[in-house]
Amino acid sequence: MSRSRFVDTQEADALKITDALVRYEREVSVHKKSYRNERSRLSILTQDLGSVGIVGQVFYHIEFLGK
Repeated sequence: MSRSRFVDTQEADALKITDALVRYEREVSVHKKSYRNERSRLSILTQDLGSVGIVGQVFYHIEFLGK
């Protein structure tokens, strides 16, 4: 974006934290030795964060930390 190129962010805007955690568990976590422990942590995070969007959450934290 710094080179004045358009970057389509619709997919990122639509991505929910739950979707990212499920994908992480399926593609990364399952190959770890600590998968059983991590699976329970991911389950808790998925329940707590539910339908929160990633982009909105990032901007919220940037604004909160900027004050």
